[in-house]
Amino acid sequence: NLNDYLDWRIPLGDVDKGLTFFYQLFVRYFFSLPAQALFLALSVVGVYLFQQNTNDVLIFFNEKHAGLLVIIAMLPLSLLATFLHELGHAFAMKAFGREVHQMGIGWCWVTPVAFTDTTDIWLSGRKERMLVNVAGVYVDMIVAGIATLVMLLTHDPYFYSLCWIFAFYTYFGAFRKLNPF
Repeated sequence: NLNDYLDWRIPLGDVDKGLTFFYQLFVRYFFSLPAQALFLALSVVGVYLFQQNTNDVLIFFNEKHAGLLVIIAMLPLSLLATFLHELGHAFAMKAFGREVHQMGIGWCWVTPVAFTDTTDIWLSGRKERMLVNVAGVYVDMIVAGIATLVMLLTHDPYFYSLCWIFAFYTYFGAFRKLNPF
């Protein structure tokens, strides 16, 4: 069957015990009101700073032809962003007292995918389901905001550009995932 080759998943097994351990150890503090206010501010300030510094990065790429080097360095960073996005869904599940039985990787037609089993949240109300769904995008915005702040702390133009490209990739992915289609 052609669909078996075009759409498959490799689950990492029952990850709930490990997620629960890390959630109880320290991740639960990220769900406090002060932490959420900080994350929201970081997301908003990150978008502003990103757009304020875009012209400098584009000039650097044009002058130094550094695009290929920076793009190659993006591979591990894009994997990290994807992993953190999925953890956003998983830890949002834990915040609502739900279980995450599987996380993993796979292939869907023409692209690799990562996934988190969020089926346990389906037993909750609409608000909880929506928050778990948007948690990955929220984490993307936070990660991109952090990349933007790190970008401003460096004087190395290659690292500066790498942080900008990573933030661009992460912002683009976040906004793409908000597309209802």
